[in-house]
Amino acid sequence: MCLRFIAFAEPKLTIAQLQQAVSAPGAIGARLDGGSIIKEQEISRRCSSLIRKSDDEKYFEFAHFSVKEFLEDEAALAGTPTRPSLESYYFICEHTSPRASRGAMP
Repeated sequence: MCLRFIAFAEPKLTIAQLQQAVSAPGAIGARLDGGSIIKEQEISRRCSSLIRKSDDEKYFEFAHFSVKEFLEDEAALAGTPTRPSLESYYFICEHTSPRASRGAMP
């Protein structure tokens, strides 16, 4: 889900906002407490070489423009007999709110 927020959130989410967004409880009416907010380091670790901090260190951004292009290429993410499928990371390139989707962190 982090990658979707980085790709589609407008305006761009600060790191603190991204942490809160990916930490939001799935149950309606549940509250987010400070102890359950996913740490910046955890986001960075899970998304490792796909993202980096912006020059002003306020945001996460894709490490290279080709990361988003790759995640939008359904064929590139399809598995083969020698390579596992990465289709769960596939982005549908349309303007929708990332808040509407729920999924795994990356």
